[in-house]
Amino acid sequence: MKSKSKKKITTKCCGPSSNGTNVPFVVMIVFVILKLCDLIDWSWWWVLSPMWVVAIMAVVGGVGFLIFKYCTKKGRKMKWRDIFKNCQKKASK
Repeated sequence: MKSKSKKKITTKCCGPSSNGTNVPFVVMIVFVILKLCDLIDWSWWWVLSPMWVVAIMAVVGGVGFLIFKYCTKKGRKMKWRDIFKNCQKKASK
């Protein structure tokens, strides 16, 4: 007879192993609830600011990654000073 093994199904939703975007989302939800209940008299820009902060950090990180990839040569490990020299050479062209 074959034994049936039970697979445990787990979801990574709000635990410590999630990607970290849950805290700003929860803060934004709290701010929206407080604003809709008229407990705070903030502008909607401030109420939704956790969303904007996450978006700005993602854009800055993406731009930084693209700059880093542009300044490094593909498939070759380089030292930091070589990366900066390579960037300076490409920028001066």
